Amino acid sequence: MSAKHSRMNTITIVGPESAVTAVPRILGFAPRHSVVILWVSRGTVALAQRADFPTGDADEWAHHLVAIADRVGADAALDIWVDTQPPNSAFVDAVHHACGRRGIPLMATIATDGQSWIDEGVPWNDRRVLPEALRWRGPLREDFTVSPDPGRTWIRRARPLAPAEGAVAIAELMEHAQSEVDRWTHAKARRAVRALQEVRVRDCLLWHVCATPLVARSLALHLARLLRRVAPQATGQLAVTAAMAFWVAGDGYRASVVLERALADLPGEPLGQMLDAALRTGLPPHTWVEVVRATPFEDCPVGRVCAR
Repeated sequence: MSAKHSRMNTITIVGPESAVTAVPRILGFAPRHSVVILWVSRGTVALAQRADFPTGDADEWAHHLVAIADRVGADAALDIWVDTQPPNSAFVDAVHHACGRRGIPLMATIATDGQSWIDEGVPWNDRRVLPEALRWRGPLREDFTVSPDPGRTWIRRARPLAPAEGAVAIAELMEHAQSEVDRWTHAKARRAVRALQEVRVRDCLLWHVCATPLVARSLALHLARLLRRVAPQATGQLAVTAAMAFWVAGDGYRASVVLERALADLPGEPLGQMLDAALRTGLPPHTWVEVVRATPFEDCPVGRVCAR
């Protein structure tokens, strides 16, 4: 079985150990306290899905989790439970029952802490240590948490920019998007935050991202760094823009992390709510990108595109 990860290299999975070691390469990070389901279609991993363990009803959680299998045409799955302890049997049973109701066989069920792994068939008592070269190394999940950086001066909410200043800020942001170097001066950072208080600036920037999606990942990373310098409740549309850019780049995990910050600052923001629904239902970003790209720039408030 093979899988494609974000750099489009092929990863071959031939057994439980290689499935465990493939997870950070497929997701782009090493998860914690999560279940990772590799949905397989015709021998290839069609989707790697990560979810936190449930805090409420396990059966309802599993039902919503497994619903995505229909969207990707899955005909088999592997479930990998990531924690320092063997997984809660109620969680495992709930996922297995939900898969069974859809007629999806489980190829393997594995527990791992990233350093060793256990196959359920043993069951859960024969821990095998991964070879040193295959053990998971950071970054771990909490490293992606977006929060203000106390080591830097916070940027607080300021008056919006004039239209001409907004155009300058957008040009600077797109210039950043095409560079791997984080070159935010305080003046440029403040101008970007001020510009992204406004929906019209966000829409303009996201139109450019959809027109040239190869810059989406770099822009998202730059905006996420900038977020760490913004005081709580002062992000305006900055966090929404970063989350959307991560989604366009195919990085649903980071999109969901940044979206938490966006919705904490702007709970009812329509584009943020749309992205939240898209991430929960597994909507692929290209469906949104294609509609935006087909819309003339002057006619495109991107937050309304999905309503068409």
